[in-house]
Amino acid sequence: MRLAKLVVDQGWPVARAAERYDVSWQTAKRWADRYRLAGEAG
Repeated sequence: MRLAKLVVDQGWPVARAAERYDVSWQTAKRWADRYRLAGEAG
């Protein structure tokens, strides 16, 4: 959830957030997309 909020709410680049949380950029993008579409329920 924190990663998705950084990307969606604070405008962090997906790659930077992925690096910070030690996940692939694909995973980070998927999480951010879900958060963008469904909010915290996603």
